[in-house]
Amino acid sequence: MVIPRKHFRRFCFALIVFSCVWLAYQAYKEANAQKTAREAREAFEAAQAVAKPIPTEPAYTPIPDATFTPTPTPKVIQPEFQQLRAEYNNNDIVGYLKIDGTSIDYPITHFKDNEYYLTVDINKNPSDAGWLYMDYENSVERQDLNTIIYGHNMRQDIMFHSLRFFQDEAYFKEHRYITFNTLYENNVWEIFSFYSTTVDFRYIQVFFESREDF
Repeated sequence: MVIPRKHFRRFCFALIVFSCVWLAYQAYKEANAQKTAREAREAFEAAQAVAKPIPTEPAYTPIPDATFTPTPTPKVIQPEFQQLRAEYNNNDIVGYLKIDGTSIDYPITHFKDNEYYLTVDINKNPSDAGWLYMDYENSVERQDLNTIIYGHNMRQDIMFHSLRFFQDEAYFKEHRYITFNTLYENNVWEIFSFYSTTVDFRYIQVFFESREDF
């Protein structure tokens, strides 16, 4: 196609105008796309900031002093023993012994020797029956392998009179649990053996070199 010379200038002008409009449109599209991309990125980052917890400083943990040795916590006397001691006005009370179904149901005392409670009762009054007491070498502060509790062999059914009945197997099986609570803890013991002995056998030994020795 041949464009007449008289229309050539108009054609060139129109082409230039079109080119300018086209370039402007492309620039607008690119700018708008960049804006959209930027807004989308900002929205994504904002969403991440909401979803991700804000980091916090870790809790401060003090480093223990290697030279510090904690003081052992002293044992606390159980309230019932505080009441029992107050009731009898006797701080020698260190335990309570009970065997269900028997007459054995007594506070247990402890003294610096094994003679005192042979002739006095729990109120520290003179008494031929004495009172039940733990061997002076034993201590409720420890878990002794052998705890000895003394009591008179009475004719009447008091103190340790009923222990003789354990020689009967049926009675043994029916009364095989002993409750022995102390100042600091409560215990239930199962009887696995019963025997009668003479004083020739050292049944009152408290300390042992080993468990094998025990």
